[in-house]
Amino acid sequence: MLISNETDIENVFLCYPLLPDSCPRAQRLTILKVAMYVVMVLMILTTVFGNLLVIISISHFKQLQSPTHMIVQSLAACDCLLGSLVMPYSMVRSVEGCWYLGDVVCKVHSSLDMTFSISSILHLSLIAIDRAHRLPALKIAIYVFMVLMILTTVFGNLLIIISISHFKQLQSPTHLIVRSLAASDCLLGSLVMPYSMG
Repeated sequence: MLISNETDIENVFLCYPLLPDSCPRAQRLTILKVAMYVVMVLMILTTVFGNLLVIISISHFKQLQSPTHMIVQSLAACDCLLGSLVMPYSMVRSVEGCWYLGDVVCKVHSSLDMTFSISSILHLSLIAIDRAHRLPALKIAIYVFMVLMILTTVFGNLLIIISISHFKQLQSPTHLIVRSLAASDCLLGSLVMPYSMG
């Protein structure tokens, strides 16, 4: 039994063979890898170009430039960035089973993935609130929710900005990118979001 476990360990291919604590690499047939790449590339292209089509359509046609459609356009821009900046790297990691692009790119990728995903969720929430806004009984609850969302966005991002600016160990290039994203989200929460309440 012990000999079998040792041979199993010896047959495992690591992502980085020179590092003994490296993750095991996924072993897949070449045809399966090619099929996975084809399907995922088609998904990425559909995501990017489908959302570009939405952005161009709303920008071009005047009758589509209502506040609701502007939220949809903003959601499409966020999803287009997700499809072009996050999904290709996730595709390689999913198919190969390893991350070959280094720690900095990993941190930037994770930050962008989280930022765009949360932004998409908030956009979908705004669209749902906009739809429910037409019901008179829900108006007060919606305004309270939106005020809380704006306050959370502004003060949460201010807390991130202050923390990264104050603590020396948080002043790496990745954290500076996070700080600039927090600054843009803070501006979004204070300058744009209040006008979407009307």
